[in-house]
Amino acid sequence: MNSNGYEIDGRSKTFVKLLDTSAKKFAIPYGVQIIGKNAFLACSSLKSVVIPTSVTSIEEDAFNGCSSLKSVVIPFSVTSIKDSAFSGCSSLIEIKVVENNPEYCSVGGVLFHRRQRKLIAYPARRNEREYIVPSGVTCIADDAFCECSSLKSLVIPASVKFIGKRMFVDCSSLTAIKVAENNPEYCTVDGVLFHRKQKKLIAYPAGRKEKEYVIFSGVTSIEDNAFSYCSSLESLVIPTSVTNIGETAFTDCPSLTEIKVAKNNSEYCTVDGVLFHKKQRGLITYPAGRNEEEYIIPSGVISIGGYAFWKCSFLKSVVIPSGITSIGCSAFRGCSSLKSVVIPSGVTNIGDTAFSCCFSLESIFIPASVTNIGVFAFIGCSSLVLHTPKGSYAEHYARENEIKLPSDSMYKSETFLNICLEIMQSMDEGDWGIKAIHPNLSNVGFFLYEFRRYLCMLARADGSFEPEEVDYINHFFDDVTLSDFEEPSDLTDDSYMYLIPEPFRTTVAQAWGLSKPFMVECYIRLYEMAGLEIISCDGEITKREIKMMTGYVRRLKEYAEEHYPGILIQDLAIDSDDFNTIAYHRNFCQSTYIPERNEYSASHVVHENVDDVFYLEEEGDRESRLKDNIDELYSLIGLDTVKASVSSLVNLIKVRELRAKKGIKQPPLSLHLVFSGNPGTGKTSVARILAKIYKELGVLSKGHLVEVDRSGLVAGYVGQTSLKTQEKIEEALGGVLFIDEAYTLAKDGGQDYGQEAIDTLLKAMEDYRSDLIVIVAGYADLMEKFLDSNPGLRSRFNTFIRFNDYTEDELYQIFASLCQRHDFSYDDACKEYLKRLFAAVYAKRNSKGFANGRTVRNYFEKVITQQANRLASGVNMDDSALMQFNLTDLKKAVQDLFGRKRE
Repeated sequence: MNSNGYEIDGRSKTFVKLLDTSAKKFAIPYGVQIIGKNAFLACSSLKSVVIPTSVTSIEEDAFNGCSSLKSVVIPFSVTSIKDSAFSGCSSLIEIKVVENNPEYCSVGGVLFHRRQRKLIAYPARRNEREYIVPSGVTCIADDAFCECSSLKSLVIPASVKFIGKRMFVDCSSLTAIKVAENNPEYCTVDGVLFHRKQKKLIAYPAGRKEKEYVIFSGVTSIEDNAFSYCSSLESLVIPTSVTNIGETAFTDCPSLTEIKVAKNNSEYCTVDGVLFHKKQRGLITYPAGRNEEEYIIPSGVISIGGYAFWKCSFLKSVVIPSGITSIGCSAFRGCSSLKSVVIPSGVTNIGDTAFSCCFSLESIFIPASVTNIGVFAFIGCSSLVLHTPKGSYAEHYARENEIKLPSDSMYKSETFLNICLEIMQSMDEGDWGIKAIHPNLSNVGFFLYEFRRYLCMLARADGSFEPEEVDYINHFFDDVTLSDFEEPSDLTDDSYMYLIPEPFRTTVAQAWGLSKPFMVECYIRLYEMAGLEIISCDGEITKREIKMMTGYVRRLKEYAEEHYPGILIQDLAIDSDDFNTIAYHRNFCQSTYIPERNEYSASHVVHENVDDVFYLEEEGDRESRLKDNIDELYSLIGLDTVKASVSSLVNLIKVRELRAKKGIKQPPLSLHLVFSGNPGTGKTSVARILAKIYKELGVLSKGHLVEVDRSGLVAGYVGQTSLKTQEKIEEALGGVLFIDEAYTLAKDGGQDYGQEAIDTLLKAMEDYRSDLIVIVAGYADLMEKFLDSNPGLRSRFNTFIRFNDYTEDELYQIFASLCQRHDFSYDDACKEYLKRLFAAVYAKRNSKGFANGRTVRNYFEKVITQQANRLASGVNMDDSALMQFNLTDLKKAVQDLFGRKRE
């Protein structure tokens, strides 16, 4: 720490942070070599900064949030500037680079990397309406045009091969992106940017004014931030072809009210305009423009995705069902009206910044099941009181992060008791309820009498009453005596369950007459909450206590639903059989859900079509599809060794799954594979089938195949290969990444970027080991050298499958199969010729040009061409002629394919 208001790491010579965020001018001390990540974060007053010639590196987000910074000079010493280093500098007009800097330069104030031909940063405050990216630029960095509010049109040349993330975020005036027609990677349709080969929607210009946009069929992916800051868009239509949608695809779309998905889309669906992932049963996006104050997440959803409710400013309450297990990063970030949230038992993870900037959030319950809460999960929630069981992970998190916890003496049931007393008092004042029948009696007194009986009954449910239980009841009544515990002794647990206290009867009748269901719900919540507290306060819960408490509360709910038409009490508590969920230690603390007092709460609405949206596949369906996939494998000609190896893999995975279900420990298993063999031996076909088999076995979530070779992974400049490789990895997530001729990644000598691709792959195989399979393929001897080229490769690829060359008989079978599949036939003379031909081909299989099954397919296509040439010159064009090959067709096709005649 420095007395001048900044922090420097002396060892790494890194400028860590400017502590004086009100500074307007600042000179970084000489000797600093690195300007660290977020070094000037939120220094919104900073107008000028001097970077000394000792600085060599500027990290990502270094100047993030410097909204007053207008100009920056990069000295010759700087050789590394990370992408997004100047993101959030909304007043930046120009970035200057001294002329003798070997790595960077500026053209008109725009920052470029010389050797990488990369556009790093376009100053956000430049006021030109159109910008033409210079020809020769091959890469546009992350955040390059972020917050460029004046820019209306951008022209991208044919040379650009890579465009980074968040490139057009908050470009509020941008209406059109134009791409040169001969650009091989990118294109635009009506000003919307797409990736040609990958069929991705990259960016929809935020300044467009149309209210509905229909994504055309064929697009398979919607990228992160694709529609960010599109302030006019109200409705979006997603076609069947889309199988991937980025988490941040629809952030900051304040007018978006509904998302529509084609009914036959296999991955996604919508319920009332809210976007869900079918198979993963996740809530993806709740449109920020919806104006409802309460939303009930449908039953069956198991995860809330990152950014799912981002800046949904109308929402005051979100009801989370019991099946949810995870809440993604920034899931509720910026929900400024959200007041109270109950996180059900079963949730284990709350992501980074999940509830940050929820300024109105007053209460949140986090169960003991939560074992991870991300950084800044509740930052900006100044009024928040966090409720959680004593000693839980969430309690420790709250204390470490200075989040308020309720007083140790405060029981959750007190909230409901006070509301119920208010209700009873109002009934007394209006001469309602019991007072209308017996003027000398009080609703308040009658209610307290029955409530005390209920607590005493539960206190002695296990045959005795403990000091902690007496203390608990005295917290409410102060005058509890032994007779109070003995009074309900004539009531067995079975009989007491069916007794409905008179105050509850009158409350239900009164609530129905006044159309105020919250009166009934609060009454039930009190009995539910207090029951849980008293049976757990002595640190020991018995099944008999559980049975009596839950049975009694269930009877109250049933009575309410019988006598208040249309009311539906939301289930927050446990079922009588679910013993373990409340078997906590002393001072058990349960969720607090307070119903709306003035109107019928939206929590009484049930989605009727939930079962049509989310589905759990039956085990029989999986087995049927698995059998179909294995049958497809066995229908391939030849490949006996391959089929046996795959069968062994399937059996191994099935047994491991069975062991896991029974809780038996098992050693780790790598399912990444090496396919070795000559070209045309069916490696890609088998990989595609294997991907589907892995999906049905539960190893993969999608089961698709992404096929690449060296050119699809390796770029020509430092740093680009890892990006290119990562892009393919992300495309393959949930499926198989099949790398053909993988040995070409490990070339010898020179400056080759194949090793960068290998390093990226190895890291991804570790990071995504639960949902990514990598198969490397190539010639057997070259694959051995490839695996020896890196110590980490052989340890990750321990399953080898050898693809032998097809025999002469198998080559003939392949040809015959192609004919049968495409309605072609031939006579016995042709059959004899074909067998002699494939015997000769097999005998010379080591010669140049032999490609096994691929050679057969090529020959088949030549035969079709020769038949067409023959028929086109004749008059006999009946069905039999169109379907028949003759000997001449076969012989001419040989000459056409091999360049000489073979007999």
